[in-house]
Amino acid sequence: MRPDQVIATVLTYYYEAWRAGFERGQEALSKDTMGKELADKASKADIEKLAEAFVHSSSNKNNYIVKRFASWIKEKGVSVPNISEDDIRSFLDSYQRIRNISKNTYNSYKQLLKKFTKYMQDSLGETSES
Repeated sequence: MRPDQVIATVLTYYYEAWRAGFERGQEALSKDTMGKELADKASKADIEKLAEAFVHSSSNKNNYIVKRFASWIKEKGVSVPNISEDDIRSFLDSYQRIRNISKNTYNSYKQLLKKFTKYMQDSLGETSES
């Protein structure tokens, strides 16, 4: 093994150990009130990454609406567990004023955003109380 390969291998082990500890630490933080607030802030930062992952995993041709919704959620400061159907409607109503979309498109977007919201909550291990 070359020296650079040895270093890469050692660093990989350190990174994996750090990541495992970080994930356990995040779980512990999210169990208490202060930790929940920190987890919500982290969730907001991860919304756009989750949108990107959702878009890549979905075959829906309207995925750009997911990215716009993710940006809107982040801008409004809504935490993932608190995203409700009212938030989706509010976003779509404001989008409809700009784009004048049809009722069928509105309903299609609504279903897609519900799936995305569930995806985010499942990915972050959170459930909505709506």
